[in-house]
Amino acid sequence: SLLLGGILALPGFIPGLLLTADVAPEIRDEANQIYVFERLPHHLALHKLATEQIIQRFVRFGLLLILFAFVSQSRMAVVNDSPLRRIQLFAWASVGISLLGLVWEFATINSPALSASLLKYYWFRLADIAVPWAVSLSLGAMLAALIRQSSRSTQLIGIMAVLLPACLMLATSAGRWITLTSIESYETRHALGWRNVCAWARQHTAPDALFLIPRNGSTFRWFAQRPVFFTWKDIPQDAASMVEWWKRYQEVYFGAVDKFGQVGAYGSLQELGADRLREVAAKHNIDYVLTSEYPPLPLPVAYENPWYKIYSARSGGIARSTTTAKKCQTNR
Repeated sequence: SLLLGGILALPGFIPGLLLTADVAPEIRDEANQIYVFERLPHHLALHKLATEQIIQRFVRFGLLLILFAFVSQSRMAVVNDSPLRRIQLFAWASVGISLLGLVWEFATINSPALSASLLKYYWFRLADIAVPWAVSLSLGAMLAALIRQSSRSTQLIGIMAVLLPACLMLATSAGRWITLTSIESYETRHALGWRNVCAWARQHTAPDALFLIPRNGSTFRWFAQRPVFFTWKDIPQDAASMVEWWKRYQEVYFGAVDKFGQVGAYGSLQELGADRLREVAAKHNIDYVLTSEYPPLPLPVAYENPWYKIYSARSGGIARSTTTAKKCQTNR
């Protein structure tokens, strides 16, 4: 069954191989390093995280592994040929895969290109799912075994172990229900403001109008159905496009200097200033710039609501608008 499954899975390698096909080795290596060390180190390269994050992750997962070792050795509900035992073995195999990834990461720590070439395959993610899955099912089996026993004390322990987490989940759900934001709340109106600015872009701009938006506004494409110059979430997967994506990020957002003289990323598009935004827009044929409402920029305003503004990035007014834009108010 494993051999047959492996054969059936082999075609899945083809799309992955095509992502780096016909690409120069230096572009492929750069893309791998961008993906692993810049965009997704929290999943792929633990040593790139802050020290406190590394300690926290090792402590939490270490405690989980200790619990897993305990429940997997319990004879209360698990027999060697049971489905649960197979799940536990699968989880232990995922831990082994994670250990191999960890060994590779630190063995190649001084060779970033070589390190990223394999780290990009998500060595740690399977254990993130498999170990909690196996632990929860094993604990459930142990509690069921306790409840089945004739001793009243063990039955009480088992029942309480079920009721306490259930009560906690119910309390959490009740708390969220109580704190649901009303339609008049600031949070709800802010969300409606984002939907409105996206709706205006969809209804009043040309289908190919290019937008420069806040880097975390990844839902703009969905709601506005317009192309964007860059978003942090939407990283391309092929090597050449990934390198281009990183260049766009650095060109727009990188270069801020803090009070200590350290160079880092700008927090918002407004921090770049109107002149820099015009320069980027002219270079890349960007039609509109979407920012938060405050602070305002000395650029032609195509649309605004209490939370967001769309500026025309072209000189002389609104760029390629399909209708005459007018100031619209947010639905309340």
